[in-house]
Amino acid sequence: MKKILVICAAAAFAPVAAADLVEITLDMAGTSVDDPSFVYGAIQEQNALAGDLIMAVGVRDLVIDFGGGPLDLATVNFYWTLDLTNAGYGAGIFALSGAQGPFPSGSQESYSFEFDISGYGGQVMAADYYGDWNMGTFIGSDTGGDVVSVASGEMYFMVETAIPAPGAFALLGLAGMAGRRRRRG
Repeated sequence: MKKILVICAAAAFAPVAAADLVEITLDMAGTSVDDPSFVYGAIQEQNALAGDLIMAVGVRDLVIDFGGGPLDLATVNFYWTLDLTNAGYGAGIFALSGAQGPFPSGSQESYSFEFDISGYGGQVMAADYYGDWNMGTFIGSDTGGDVVSVASGEMYFMVETAIPAPGAFALLGLAGMAGRRRRRG
């Protein structure tokens, strides 16, 4: 009984786990669209974050070269892997806006924007959702043949993750040790 009281008292005074925003950034330099039927980009395994809330996604200092295409025009669209099951959309790779463009052959465009998706309850995909990865950023286009390519820049996720307070486990561990010492002494 005394051990239970000691553990409960330690838990009451232990620091509470806090939520923290973590930015996961993926470098998009060198990404190009080969086939307009697919999206191309960067993937990561972020299994430790699976199920954590995604507060925002964005594009930062992304520079895209447009080499033309049919009628010397090309478009680009931006995609993120998201679990939007809570909002009724399921889990997958989502474009959050319409295509940008069309842009003429030889042009270069820069992008920096952020979408607040906190109202959708979006989450990091389940661990290894796509085999060995669960987080990715992509570009797509209506034009293939490497006509759209990223010169530099990044796309990112802002993830709210629970970070245990450093002293919480230490206090609980000490409470357990204190209980054992009393029994032996």
